[in-house]
Amino acid sequence: MATAPYLSPSTLSRTAYNNHAQTYLDWTTARPSSRVPYLTRLLSLMTSGPPSGIRTSNVSNTSASTTTATSPAPSPAHDFRVLELGCGAGVPGTLFLARSPLVQHVKAVDISAAQLDLLQSKLTEDTLQTDNEHNINTTSLVDKVQILEADMLDLTFNNSMFDAVVALFSIVHLARREQKVMLERVYAWLGGGGYLLVNFVGTEMEDGGIVDGTWLEGSEADPAFWDGFGPERTKTVLRDCGFEVLVAEVVDEVDDARFLWVVARKPGGK
Repeated sequence: MATAPYLSPSTLSRTAYNNHAQTYLDWTTARPSSRVPYLTRLLSLMTSGPPSGIRTSNVSNTSASTTTATSPAPSPAHDFRVLELGCGAGVPGTLFLARSPLVQHVKAVDISAAQLDLLQSKLTEDTLQTDNEHNINTTSLVDKVQILEADMLDLTFNNSMFDAVVALFSIVHLARREQKVMLERVYAWLGGGGYLLVNFVGTEMEDGGIVDGTWLEGSEADPAFWDGFGPERTKTVLRDCGFEVLVAEVVDEVDDARFLWVVARKPGGK
């Protein structure tokens, strides 16, 4: 592994995910994942609010689990607006959010055109399947989800535009200095009381991150870039941005990969 990228992290990510979009989708769907359990916790916190006196959790060696991608049952009406950074093919994250009656709109952003093509197909298939099963015309997931091809670092939104931001296995592909910039921007885009669900590399990386040409049986021509502060420094960066860190858990995912899963909140709101 090299110790520094020869191209920008964004360029490396775009090339790697465009070249391996279907492989990554197959790899993701064939393995246990923490995505749905944490998305479920996010929506639960958004509807009920954090319990009084909540403390940051530091749980190591937690194993990833498999949970059916079924969204929480309806509760009192909510119209949450969610920004998803690095949505990929949308399985299971974007589909889970779009199916939820709590979510009004999902803005799904990814740097890979190939991954977004897969997402578009999944949204169409899911809507048709739901209509056929229930013999009704449902609200189209295609209409509920706005797809945007972009480098997350190039995004500009109005302040307080979203109720939640979700970034799963995406910010890890930015350099540490870029991660901090991205978190500062996310904080501004969230309304008071808004939530962030994000995961980070679970160990501190070498200076400059790593470039991995073996990722998904890739090659040195289309490697992936990874970087991270490590759990303790990541929590400090989040707090320096202004976030309240509600959940911070180190989880051992598949293939010996370790990630820090965080749910954080912007103070304010109700």
